[in-house]
Amino acid sequence: MRLKTIKNKSIIFLILIISSLLLAPISCSLKDAVKKCKFKVDRIAIKDFSNEGFKAVVTFKIKNPNWISLTIDDLEYTVWVNGKELGNGKSEDKISIPRKSKSYVDVPLQIKLTELSGSLFKILFSGNIEYRVKGKAVFATFLGKIEYPFDLEKEMKRSKKKKSEKADL
Repeated sequence: MRLKTIKNKSIIFLILIISSLLLAPISCSLKDAVKKCKFKVDRIAIKDFSNEGFKAVVTFKIKNPNWISLTIDDLEYTVWVNGKELGNGKSEDKISIPRKSKSYVDVPLQIKLTELSGSLFKILFSGNIEYRVKGKAVFATFLGKIEYPFDLEKEMKRSKKKKSEKADL
């Protein structure tokens, strides 16, 4: 009886080793697939104003060049404009990104006017606007969750009128 128990344990141990060897490359492949994804801010749009602040939407362009579809369980981020923290946002639903495609995803951004404390006008009327969006996406896989940090920066230059152009009054 004792010999039979030892054999059963040996078989179970052997199955676990073989399973680990088979799943290890898949796990590495999934991590590589997540790393190949590219995030880009497509646009930031202001939606609703109130006395306390305003709501905006950040549209992310997510490119998935992989052979498998991916799912993002959670996407959270913070936006800075000209070095000042503007607000933060978080996805409300899971995000599905089909294989070999790009998806546009709207994620809400909550901005409180009290946090800006007068710097809003400096931001809006300065010559250049630099924005930074930093956050992380948490991908769901059948082997667990994989975090993907991102840090996106862009500078937008305001166009100036030429000297020969007249201003409309």
